[in-house]
Amino acid sequence: MNAAQTTRQQKVAEEYINYLATTSTPKALKTQDVKAAARADATLQGEAEAVAKVNWHLVVKRRGVDLAEFRLLAVSASGNLILRGTHIVIPQSLQEHVIDLAHEGHQGIVKTKSLLREKVLFPNIDKLVENKIKSCSACLNSTPDCKREPLQMSRLPAAPWKEISVDFANLPDQEHMPLITDNYSRYPVVEMV
Repeated sequence: MNAAQTTRQQKVAEEYINYLATTSTPKALKTQDVKAAARADATLQGEAEAVAKVNWHLVVKRRGVDLAEFRLLAVSASGNLILRGTHIVIPQSLQEHVIDLAHEGHQGIVKTKSLLREKVLFPNIDKLVENKIKSCSACLNSTPDCKREPLQMSRLPAAPWKEISVDFANLPDQEHMPLITDNYSRYPVVEMV
């Protein structure tokens, strides 16, 4: 491969990353803000340096780099914008702000997570959203508290036909159909009346 092809491939890759950056950035957030926060985030800068230098071992040992968050993607030429697929990796300093933007309409946990997952990505996104929603008084007041009662199993009768259940079904032609069920064997008896 010659130098012209390599330069062309790098240019195409950079244009693609820039396109994704502009389309994946939430409308209420500026790409410049994300880049500025990424410059200050040691882990994201470590990832960007690891990709640029193709040397993961030295970068992981740097101070302030969180090894658990080290899972990479694509990096802009400036190294200040990191993408995973089509999602922008949000620096830690902006994560709370991004969650606040997605939660603005008080739509609940599921919808807020869905809005975030459309465009952005960061570690512990689910846990942070859940904590935010659980501490929001507006969401707590508007969310119905519907807890299901645990199933209560009925005890098994001592012998067949000691206990029965009866139900009636109304048929369209003005007839009735009683259904008698033995609770021990679950044997049904149906008659037309």
